Amino acid sequence: IEVLEKHQGIEARLQDRQEERQKKIVENQAKEEAAQIRRKALEAERIAKLMELDQKRREQDAKFEQMKHDREKAREEAAKERERKLEARHAALLSSTEELEKKIQLKHNKSSRRYDQHLEL
Repeated sequence: IEVLEKHQGIEARLQDRQEERQKKIVENQAKEEAAQIRRKALEAERIAKLMELDQKRREQDAKFEQMKHDREKAREEAAKERERKLEARHAALLSSTEELEKKIQLKHNKSSRRYDQHLEL
């Protein structure tokens, strides 16, 4: 009987140890699963932040390109306006010069006629 009781005691302890080991394995698996879930969540969060940063960068690039385009367009408009003003000034100067030449020619013609008339007298 003692041997049987001793054997049953050993069996009970072995059973307890086996149950403890199994319990630890289950606990470790649960911890690992929780850690894996946390890692996946962190990775998803990291990817979301990267995507957000990439989107912001693309938006900034687009804004920069638009501003660059607007500046270039304004520069071209200013150059065209300067060219128009220069052409208008040139046309006005040319017109003024032609008018002065006509006046000079008229005065010269009048002066020549008076001279001719004076010689005839």
